[in-house]
Amino acid sequence: MDRGNFNEVNYYEFIRDVDKYFEDSKVQSKSYADQFSGFKYQERVSKATIKSDVPNDLEDLLNRIRRKVKEERIRIAEFMKDFDKLRHGNITKDQFRLALGMAKLPLSESEFKLILDYFECENKPKYVKWREFCDHIDNVFTVKELEKTSPNKNPDLAQTNFVYGRQEISENEAEMANNIKNAFREYLLANRMDTKDLFKNWDKLGRFKVSPKQFRQVLATVGFEMTEEQTKAICKMYQTDDQKEVKYLEFLEDTKPFDFSYMTEIKDTFKRGTGQPRKIPENIEEILAELRRISKINRLRYREYFKDFDPLNKGTMKKNKFKGVVYQTMKVPMDEKMFANLEAHYSE
Repeated sequence: MDRGNFNEVNYYEFIRDVDKYFEDSKVQSKSYADQFSGFKYQERVSKATIKSDVPNDLEDLLNRIRRKVKEERIRIAEFMKDFDKLRHGNITKDQFRLALGMAKLPLSESEFKLILDYFECENKPKYVKWREFCDHIDNVFTVKELEKTSPNKNPDLAQTNFVYGRQEISENEAEMANNIKNAFREYLLANRMDTKDLFKNWDKLGRFKVSPKQFRQVLATVGFEMTEEQTKAICKMYQTDDQKEVKYLEFLEDTKPFDFSYMTEIKDTFKRGTGQPRKIPENIEEILAELRRISKINRLRYREYFKDFDPLNKGTMKKNKFKGVVYQTMKVPMDEKMFANLEAHYSE
């Protein structure tokens, strides 16, 4: 009991007496400290690398920025115009670089210097023509004032191809990747496998690209193991332009041991095995029956595709978006007349 308190027990005192906490802790602390009595600190060598890409020319650099801006839908002008209160079209170099950093477009010193050489103000040495720079980048979306000069002309959008700053595959890595392709081709032939469905589980939107980790995981799922060096080599051979993903469809096309049905280009969608043209469905019942048949053959779950384009779960979407999901994302073969009948039936 603690100080005459008959309703409570001082369990802390009890534990201390039983476990001998203080005595044991002193012995353990001393033995632990003695292990470091002769320790000498050693400088750690940092393995971090500093970004030092050197572009070939200004256009190559702008194409790289355009690629990132187009993919992530970045409007650079929104980050720069706040520094230009009077809308002169000029801001300081520090403000210009700060705005690029806010837009998640970091540049190396050589890249920044190359931009300054072209977009620096002639009469203001410490200022940059940000509006002109933004016009060059935004050409990837549309051409400025095209409706005034040539309203009937199709815009010639800027290019997004660039060549600098990429890790090219070496001869040893290329040889290793070719050996992996041959080994995987023989593995598929021996086991009669079709691995595209496994990749599609990681590629819900049908982009035919997965991350290197997902790529290796799919091959490990079917029992085809690779080392770190082999994975790096094969991913370099089939990497995307931004070097972040792997184009698995091209890999499957290069390693197919026999003619898969999904690899061949369909010249006539509505043909039977005999080569006779199939009657195109006309009424809504025939169209839905055809869609069910395609869903069963290709194992499509329409809901999984449509819900990604309906974040509020309203159950409705615009006609052009509905058409894009059916045609481009799910790759469902449909005639224009079929789609018109389907759209008319489910329009609100």
